[in-house]
Amino acid sequence: MLPKLLYSLDPMTPQQLDDRSQQIIEILALYENIEIV
Repeated sequence: MLPKLLYSLDPMTPQQLDDRSQQIIEILALYENIEIV
């Protein structure tokens, strides 16, 4: 449990953060579209 937690807290490279934020933006956009409909 603890090793996994520490691993998930490892700093990501800027490219990984960029990809992650892009995924979050896409998911939020999908949610907004579903809520509007």
